Amino acid sequence: MKGKKASSLIALCAAVYFCSYLTRQNYATVLVEIIESEGVSKAAASAAITGMFITYGLGQIISGYLGDRLNSCHLIAAGLAATGVLNILIPYCKSTQMIAVVWCCNGLAQSFFWPPLVKILTINLSGKMYQRYVAVISWSSYLATAVLYLVCPALIQHSGWRSVFYICGVVAFVMLVVWQRGTKNIQSSMNLPADRKVHGSSAEKSDRTVISQPIWLILVFAVAAIIMQGMIRDGMTTWLPTYISEQFHIENSNSILYGVLAPLLSVIALIIAEKVQDKLVHNEVAGAAGSFVLAIVCSLGVRMTMAGLPRFSIILYAAVIGCAHAANLFLIAVLPGRFRNTGHVSLISGVLNCATYVGSAGSTALMAMTTEHSGWNVPIIIWAAAAFAGFVFCILILRRWPAQFK
Repeated sequence: MKGKKASSLIALCAAVYFCSYLTRQNYATVLVEIIESEGVSKAAASAAITGMFITYGLGQIISGYLGDRLNSCHLIAAGLAATGVLNILIPYCKSTQMIAVVWCCNGLAQSFFWPPLVKILTINLSGKMYQRYVAVISWSSYLATAVLYLVCPALIQHSGWRSVFYICGVVAFVMLVVWQRGTKNIQSSMNLPADRKVHGSSAEKSDRTVISQPIWLILVFAVAAIIMQGMIRDGMTTWLPTYISEQFHIENSNSILYGVLAPLLSVIALIIAEKVQDKLVHNEVAGAAGSFVLAIVCSLGVRMTMAGLPRFSIILYAAVIGCAHAANLFLIAVLPGRFRNTGHVSLISGVLNCATYVGSAGSTALMAMTTEHSGWNVPIIIWAAAAFAGFVFCILILRRWPAQFK
C-alpha cells in the first residue's frame, strides 16, 4: 500500500491509538484526586488499575489469537464501542469495588486495539515502512497522555474528576464513527484472505531464518525484558502525580499538570530511539539494552535529588518513563515485524504486549504498598533494579539476535 491510501491508514491507526490512551490512561491521571476527594486508600483506588492491567494483558493474547483469524477492523470497532460505554459507566460507580470491576472490563476492551493494529500495519506496509511508521503511531499515545495531563486539572477544578470519563467516553464513540467510515475505502487490503496469500510462501521461509535458534529461549528472555519495562513505564506513570504531590507538597491539580513532562520527554526519547535504530544500531534488542542503561542512571539520579532538588528530580523521574517508552518501542512495536509473514504476527504481538502488563500490574500494586509503609525511597530503588534486570535480559539474547530486517 502506498500514496494517499497508506497515509490514510496510518492516520486512522494513529487516531485509534490516541483514543485508546485517552480512554485507558485517564483513570491513572486522576488517581491522586480520587484518593483525596473520595477519602480512599492508595491500595483501594489503585486496585482498578492493577485489575485493568491484568485483564488488558490477558486480553492481548485473546485479541492476538482472534486478530489472526477475524477481520481486524471489526475487532477495533468492537473495542471502541465497549471502551466508550465503560468510561461513561465509571461516574455512576458507588464504590472502589464497582470501579475496579468496570475498569477491569475496560482493560479487556482496550486489548482489542494493539494486536489488530500491528496486523493491519504489517500486511499493508513494507518492513522499513512498518518500522518507521509504527514509531509515528506510538507518538499518538504520548500526545494523548499529554492532553490528559493538560486538560484534566481544569476539568477537575470546574466539574470534578467524573467529567473526565464522560468526555473520554464520548470521544470513543466519535472515533468509532470515524474508524468505520475511514476503513471502508481500504478494508479490502486488511481482510484475512489477503494475509494468507503470503503464508507458506518463500517470503515466509526467508523471514523464519532471520532469528537464530533456539527461538523460544530468545523469546523467553525478550518477554522477561518486556516485563521489566512494563514495571518501570506504567508503574512510574501511574504514580507520578502522587509522587509530586506527596514528596513536594504540591496541590493535586498542579501535580497532575506537572505530569505532562512524562509524555513530552517520552516523545523526545521515542524520536531519538527511532533515529538510533534507523541510523546506528539497526538492532532493536541493542536499542532496548541502551534504553535500560539510561533508565538506571536516571533512576539513581531521582534517588539522589529527591530531597533537595524537586524540579530536577521530577525531570529525571519523567526521563526514566521516557527511557521505558523507548524500550517499549524496540521490544513491542519494532520486534513483531520480524514475524510479518508467519501468519501469527497478531498473536505474537499480543503475547509480547501481554508481558508488559504483567509487569505493570505487579508494579502498580507493589508501589501502593511500599509507598504507604516506606515512602518513596524503596520504589525508586525497585525501578532501578528492574531496569538493570531488563538490561541483563537484553544482553542474554543480543548475540543471537539478527542485525536488521530482511
